Amino acid sequence: MTDEPTNSNFVAANAVPIVSGDPLDNPVGRWLESGPAEPDMALVGIPFDGATVVPSRKGAAGGPAEVREALGDLNCYNMSLDIDFSELISGRDLGNVPIADDDTVGKVHHRVSEMLTPVIKKSSTTVTIGGDDSLCFAATRGLCHATEGQVGVIGFDAHLDMRVLYNEETSSGSSYRRIFDELKGRVRPENMVIIGINGWFASKEYARYAREKGVTVITGDQVYARGIEDVMQEAIAKATDNTDAVYVNFDVDVLDQHYAPGKVMRNPGGMRGRDAYVAVRLLGEVPKVRLFALNEVNAKRDISRFTALVGASVIGYFWAGLALQKSGSS
Repeated sequence: MTDEPTNSNFVAANAVPIVSGDPLDNPVGRWLESGPAEPDMALVGIPFDGATVVPSRKGAAGGPAEVREALGDLNCYNMSLDIDFSELISGRDLGNVPIADDDTVGKVHHRVSEMLTPVIKKSSTTVTIGGDDSLCFAATRGLCHATEGQVGVIGFDAHLDMRVLYNEETSSGSSYRRIFDELKGRVRPENMVIIGINGWFASKEYARYAREKGVTVITGDQVYARGIEDVMQEAIAKATDNTDAVYVNFDVDVLDQHYAPGKVMRNPGGMRGRDAYVAVRLLGEVPKVRLFALNEVNAKRDISRFTALVGASVIGYFWAGLALQKSGSS
């Protein structure tokens, strides 16, 4: 996966820092720094928020840098899980997809799909850090190009993101609809699950569209009532049913404002951080999950980089799931 043709177009990003000087620590930065040429997990940044149409909500382009900085605070060992993922999986940071100031949304989406395709083909799992949530469509398209057969999608989001695409340059809230409209049946509605829809953010018309399509929508209230493990059992079963690969899109706006203040869209009453950690760890244990995205950490709205740290923790728990899968403990 890391041969020259695959990686030559990525641009260097600030490395995940190695903060701890304790020789007994095992920081994430050292793990990524020492990764082999062909690791189990490839990390890619996509610093783009050009599809965020409300100027005051821009800032997700800074997400990859902020989350990488926060990853520097993490060790590879989690005492609650009693697992050190660096002992079971290898990882490497490939850098960022290049973004120019005058790039259109369509041009960026095309580049993201094309650059992710060879990475996904050669890696067991790819993790991306965005960027606005329009990247969900581009990433799903890349996974479709890299794999054969049907693709399942599990999205964590406060919003349905099924807006009609009136203009490709305003597509941040249209990703899931575009998946159906433009990917020629590669993602069946019965293999799509959206978790965490909450509050007063969904149009009744888009809710009707999702139901009539046959998409499984599990609201934030249902997550609280049922419990996250029960919800994830259903989501995994549906996304993996007769599919060859699964894409997971984690939009941090699914989280309650207390857990993630620095988001493109605020969400009072959203999911709890601990539920998110359990959910993504369970997804890491699923072999069909080939691509995991963390999107919409808004560097301009964040407070003391707290949301970036939550985002880094989400990724860490996903890596723990990959390690549990590798160990056979899942």
